[in-house]
Amino acid sequence: MPPSGVTAIFCIATFCMPPEAPSREDVDLPELATITEAYFKSIRTLWLRTESEFPEPGPRELDKSLYGPGDRTTNVYVSEGTSRHYESVTELATGRVTRSKYYKPGADLWLFLTVEGDKRTTVDIENAELTFRPELLGLFYGRYGKPLYELLRGSDCTLLGAKQVDGVQCYAVEVREPPLAPRVVWYLDPEHDFLCRRKEFLRDDSVVSRIAVDEFGRVNDRWFPMRSTRESSMTVRGTEAKLLAKVKVVDVRINEPIDAAIFQPPAIPYGARVRDTRGPAPKEYIEGGRKAFEETWSKDPKPAPTGGARIVVRTPVNWTKWLTVGLAMIAGLILLYAAKVRWARS
Repeated sequence: MPPSGVTAIFCIATFCMPPEAPSREDVDLPELATITEAYFKSIRTLWLRTESEFPEPGPRELDKSLYGPGDRTTNVYVSEGTSRHYESVTELATGRVTRSKYYKPGADLWLFLTVEGDKRTTVDIENAELTFRPELLGLFYGRYGKPLYELLRGSDCTLLGAKQVDGVQCYAVEVREPPLAPRVVWYLDPEHDFLCRRKEFLRDDSVVSRIAVDEFGRVNDRWFPMRSTRESSMTVRGTEAKLLAKVKVVDVRINEPIDAAIFQPPAIPYGARVRDTRGPAPKEYIEGGRKAFEETWSKDPKPAPTGGARIVVRTPVNWTKWLTVGLAMIAGLILLYAAKVRWARS
């Protein structure tokens, strides 16, 4: 007997509905890994700008060079495939400003570090497995740069079950990352694309550091953490101090076109201190200008050839400086001798 009209409508509606999300009791680690991987791989490009503030004195009370009230950091992070660009600006209440720029166009990582008031830029170039990221993205990646879904498929991962976090029933997953193997518990929120709502770093069953999402927002039909709080403890001059950082997303763009030029490091500035750890023999030198740079390095950064190292540009000797110092020392000795003779005759 054919189904009635009401039954037929009910069948069609049931068929067109999206598959029901697995219940908390049914989800296991492989399913969590699959869900998380789908989210990661849906993001082809990312442009992210964040700002951090430090509302409490924390370690500033013990050491004025550490973060405290009035300090602010601004981060811009851009990624596409394996290419990365990360710029970090730290402005301290003391007036000191530090600028770091990281470029990762391929296998190598280039770091340009400058401090306002200093005359020299430091450039580090290395074969890097690590990728520098703003701390907000610590909610997506492990300690050594592995994405969360890879950690969930590792042998050092344990599903602890359902836990309440800020009124939301989350999945608690404990992960250990060798070689140091710190214990890290991730709390995955099923109401927000199974993103990490809280991440806790443990030592002897005590939480020593925590990242917690305060607010999620919708970006291109997906959830994304928009505000977070970072709490950590540190020992300063024998005293334990707490550091509190409030991080907010100022701008985020997902899967929008990105100019590939942003991933290419600029020419090394004149007088920069260059440290190259690529290849078997690390090298360090003072950059002598664009010509020396082009003669010594290929324009496309590549690892040093196996069994050999790149040519080292020696630091030029400043003969004028040393001649001036030498003459000053001789003049000082002559004056000292003359005073000694005068004293002996008197």
